[in-house]
Amino acid sequence: MLVYFAILFIVLLLVFASNNLRDNPTLETVIFYSSAIILVLFAGFRANFVGTDTNNYIGMFIAKSNQEQSIFEIEGNVELGYLFLQQVAYFVSSKYWSILTLIAIISVIPTYYVVRELTQNVIISIFIYVTLGVYLLFFNAGRQGISVAISTVGLLYILDRSIVKYLICIFIASLFHKTAFIMIPFYFIIVLPFSTKRVLLFLFIGFFAFYFLSTILSSISPDVESRYGVYEDRGATGGFLLATFFVLVALLFISWRNEISEENLYLYDIYLNLAIFTGIIYLVVILTGSDVNFIRLTNYFAIGYALIWPIIFEDVRFFKSNGVKFGFVLVHLLFFAVYLSKMSNLVPYELNEIYLEWL
Repeated sequence: MLVYFAILFIVLLLVFASNNLRDNPTLETVIFYSSAIILVLFAGFRANFVGTDTNNYIGMFIAKSNQEQSIFEIEGNVELGYLFLQQVAYFVSSKYWSILTLIAIISVIPTYYVVRELTQNVIISIFIYVTLGVYLLFFNAGRQGISVAISTVGLLYILDRSIVKYLICIFIASLFHKTAFIMIPFYFIIVLPFSTKRVLLFLFIGFFAFYFLSTILSSISPDVESRYGVYEDRGATGGFLLATFFVLVALLFISWRNEISEENLYLYDIYLNLAIFTGIIYLVVILTGSDVNFIRLTNYFAIGYALIWPIIFEDVRFFKSNGVKFGFVLVHLLFFAVYLSKMSNLVPYELNEIYLEWL
């Protein structure tokens, strides 16, 4: 587990260094994205057992090497974008590090770009990105990790009020995981000012949606229905502690809203809405006894946490205290440790044997 904390320290050190080089934009950009490359290589050169579904992706990649047909001729429910990505990876190397590295590149770099464009404190945002497990998503759910990262870019188009570019972004994301389509209505929802009545309405809609889950999934795609529909009766419940954490955090964000400056309030409400929908999904999944895999849908809203905290540090008086700042860091480091120990077979971390041969 310590290697994850070591990577976190190195990444934050580089981000801190880049943040102090704003008078040299080229060098600042190079150092900032070098921290992203470290995260990419750390994920790309992991062993096959690091991450619950890693072996599934490796198995698909190895199976592809034995297929001679075009990706357009391959049958199954794997999205076309991911099949194309496998093809590109195979041109790079027939060893599985290539597909893991390409997944990492497309999952990390877009998120880094969005954070750099929008955050008011890049160090806090990257710290949250790693410690809250947003970065670790694609260690397990590779295709959805790509889809989430591409969908995150859509936030820029929401802010620019460019619906065509947003829909194109979501379409591209859907080429890797069709659940990206759930983000289409959020172009209109995310920008709404916070309202308690509206939150209660969306909570009701959430329960309604899960009640008619099969119909909704089939309207997206029969493949999505077959992939997620099996979860309805599987009975794999859980996630109570995670639900408690994210609901409490969302409630805290709501309570701090009154202290947010008028200048920051518009953006704060957008990021607050993202956090609220995370809490709503957790609540609905837990209270309806739905399969915990549906909690993965919260990943489409995770960028909100990385972007809202810098505003809170700037405007909320409570966070002016060094003791409170220390507590903030400690809580997230503890969350990171628990996440690593309990989720997705992330520990122990080892390098794959192909990379070890290069050393």
